[in-house]
Amino acid sequence: MFKKDFRGGHMATRRHFLQAGVAVVGSLPLRRLAFASNQEGRPIAAAPAYTDWRDVYRKAWTWDRIVHSSHSCNCNNNCSWKVYVRDGIVWREEQTAGYIQHNPGLADYNPLGCNKGGAFSHEMYRTGRLKYPLKRVGERGSGKWRRVSWDEALTDIAMQLIEIIKTDGHDTIIGSLATHSLQGTKGGPSKLRFFDLLGGTMLDSYGDIGDSQAGAMITTGLQAFAGSTDSRMLAKCIILWVFNPAVTRIPDAHFLYEARYRGATIISISPDQNPSHMHADYWINPKPATDPALALAMAHIIVRDRMYDAAFMKEQTDLPFLVRQDTRKFLRAADLEVGGKDDVFYCWDAKSQRLVAAPGSMGSVKKTLLWDEIDPALEGEWDVTLRDGSRVRVHPVFERLKTTLAMHTPEFAAKVTGVGTQTIELIAHTYAQASPGLIELGWGAPKLYHADLLGRAVFLLSALTGNTGKEGGGVWTGGIAAIEGMERLGFPVAGKIGRHRVVPGPSWMYVHGGMHEVCSRWIPVPGKRSGDDYIREALDKRWMPLHPPRDREPRALIECGSNILRRTRMSHILYKNLWPKLKLVVTMDYRMSSTALASDYVLPAAGFYEVEGVKISETRVPFHVYQGKAVNPIAESRDDWHIFGSLLKKLQELAPKNGLTQLHDDEFDYVRDYTRIYDEYTDNGRLAEDVEDEVIVREIMEHTKAHKGITLEQLREKGYADWTNSGSKDNPGSSTSFEVVRGRPLTAATDFTEKKQPWRTLTGRVQFYIDHDWFLEFGEELPVHRDPPKMGGDYPLCLTGGHTRWGIHSLWRDNELMLRLQRGEPLIYMNPADARERGVQDHDEVEVFNDVGRFRCRVMVTPTMQPGQIHSYHAWEPFQFKNHSSMDTVLASQLKPLLFVGNYGHLRYLPLYYQPNNVDRGTRIDVRKVS
Repeated sequence: MFKKDFRGGHMATRRHFLQAGVAVVGSLPLRRLAFASNQEGRPIAAAPAYTDWRDVYRKAWTWDRIVHSSHSCNCNNNCSWKVYVRDGIVWREEQTAGYIQHNPGLADYNPLGCNKGGAFSHEMYRTGRLKYPLKRVGERGSGKWRRVSWDEALTDIAMQLIEIIKTDGHDTIIGSLATHSLQGTKGGPSKLRFFDLLGGTMLDSYGDIGDSQAGAMITTGLQAFAGSTDSRMLAKCIILWVFNPAVTRIPDAHFLYEARYRGATIISISPDQNPSHMHADYWINPKPATDPALALAMAHIIVRDRMYDAAFMKEQTDLPFLVRQDTRKFLRAADLEVGGKDDVFYCWDAKSQRLVAAPGSMGSVKKTLLWDEIDPALEGEWDVTLRDGSRVRVHPVFERLKTTLAMHTPEFAAKVTGVGTQTIELIAHTYAQASPGLIELGWGAPKLYHADLLGRAVFLLSALTGNTGKEGGGVWTGGIAAIEGMERLGFPVAGKIGRHRVVPGPSWMYVHGGMHEVCSRWIPVPGKRSGDDYIREALDKRWMPLHPPRDREPRALIECGSNILRRTRMSHILYKNLWPKLKLVVTMDYRMSSTALASDYVLPAAGFYEVEGVKISETRVPFHVYQGKAVNPIAESRDDWHIFGSLLKKLQELAPKNGLTQLHDDEFDYVRDYTRIYDEYTDNGRLAEDVEDEVIVREIMEHTKAHKGITLEQLREKGYADWTNSGSKDNPGSSTSFEVVRGRPLTAATDFTEKKQPWRTLTGRVQFYIDHDWFLEFGEELPVHRDPPKMGGDYPLCLTGGHTRWGIHSLWRDNELMLRLQRGEPLIYMNPADARERGVQDHDEVEVFNDVGRFRCRVMVTPTMQPGQIHSYHAWEPFQFKNHSSMDTVLASQLKPLLFVGNYGHLRYLPLYYQPNNVDRGTRIDVRKVS
């Protein structure tokens, strides 16, 4: 599809690659020196100091200054680095290693950093670094470019945007805002602010990349759960569920090993034997995508053997809430009295033997989880009188749960998962008898079709045992401190997210990307309706927003910090269907990505060490980390604020001359004034496109609760600062659920378990019963096991995957240093028995195929994979494959209809929150040797 100058335009053989790599070692520093240039593109006049290649090494330990900085990549691991600068060049970096011990008896956080962070100075100066604006001169994807000036590029782009707004509408201008694009203090708001003022549509990539933790949100109303990583050392049992921290959480994985030294039992659950298993006591390898059956069998054992915490279940969960046996719906106040609310629920008081309203629900006046003198019953059944005088039988959710769990026996799970019954009994008892017990649900889990069921089942295990809210216990998915100052700066028009055109990426691509047929082909449904019928009904009811509407086409795509043609499952279908609709494609990046190669214009963006900011902070490592500006942007590259501001400046200049002044935005009843759009972006010049970074940083820090008590000067001096508070809790997609208390590790969910605040669900409790009509129709009102669909067709092998050790998504994936740490080219992992059956030997070239696509790569034959399982670490760029056909071509993602529900209490769309999820684990494939 695309052309890429990658070692002569073709992937070198491994032998030639390694030979070339030896030669590079000595030349790399000299090449980096020669590459450095100022903003006008002229080489920095410092090279004469190096008259011989040996001078590079003689002066290796001299520098002009050290700057604290970091990388706003999507691992969110808050690693502070010392960046060494000499002659205007980033020479090298090393970990700051200055983190103090937070809690007595628990380890400190040093060192924080990984191989990717240590390679970024090489990434900055490598051959593929974008230095100048480029304009396509051949067909899209032909690889033919012409260097142009910034003025020419901005003029061309602005003129095309003006014409699109006039003829097609401003909402047909699409921004792809992936996880990397929202990182960093200055970069995130610039993109949001640009599209907000323009009136364009922003694609929420959270579900698009498959990171939406649907099970957490359905059950708790939140998706961000994690304590500080030092609290792992308090756990007595830690389950790593589809979680591979030795690869994906390199900087803080040592806390797991230290927890084991202190006596914790570590259980690793995943189909493949990944590098984290060497640090575990037990490795449990269920068949791919059968995890819900395993989790529910564990819950079966806990309930069967009465190892559950009844007091916790009564206070914190919906398990005592009453359900009508006739309709299978919750008993509500609207059932009992005229004018009663739909969001007030009931329990049976075992003391007074009467019906009582439960406090804490969305409709309850009492916003607490305390029952006072009431003792809600978990078991039993009773008759109640409805408002029309009729009688109906009711019983608690726990009674229904027992019936459901009775079908999920260890014997059932053994048949489904391949894990033996004795092993299931062992891990269930080990976890249930540990206090506290911790389950870490990895980011591979949401990429299962039935990930919502797995998440709901895992939270059930934690609730049954009362581990939720305990130091060192609970369920961790990943927690982020909300940066509301960034949001405030990013949305100047309406002031709140609900007034902006932010739409879920999967459903948008389903309609506008031509993915509807293939993404619904294998959806399992309970009746005669198709998966497509459900999805279209949800879109028609606006449960998930869609812009532009179905009867109008997208016309422009602006990518910044994203790589939509790499990250999208079946990207070849997206390219075939979406690209012909687009009159304009622009990519802003520091490197030539797959999407950049298919663009009309490529604009060079500044790198991590070339802009000042503060990283988004993750709860596992509770530090605010400074991203210092070590050097100016290389050559003609510009930071994001500068690029978007310059583009709006050109648009404001040209719009009136070309008949575009003001347009009324009917949906928001707002007049968009394109004669002042740059003035609004810059706040009438106060935040000009070339404003100093520190102005933007201070603006955001001033309006962010999480930054209270720390200063920019403190960050510059140390490189990081401890959390002083848990930040804003307004956003259910990213807010925390605890308070910061000195001398205590951070513990998720203590707002609910200790402060007795209601959970953010319809019932105000950890909610396991969802009585929405669709959930009832699918038989998933409670967590159950469902066999995974045969996505991709009826093929004998199952494709699994994982985040790679050698990149953060596609960043660093083609970095020379990272490629040397592996085989240097795309590959899959295959069990020896499957290889023998197909006549395949180690390092053979094979073709992987199914009903939707095919790709070629090398194979590694290894017993770490199950028979019937093929594994591939993700994020290889399409241009690294033959014919640019990557592994994404076979990933037949199916969109689960239940994740489109949007009219039920806490189940509603918000950016970075509940939404349909793209999936890939469990794709059905076959493999044949390439002769």
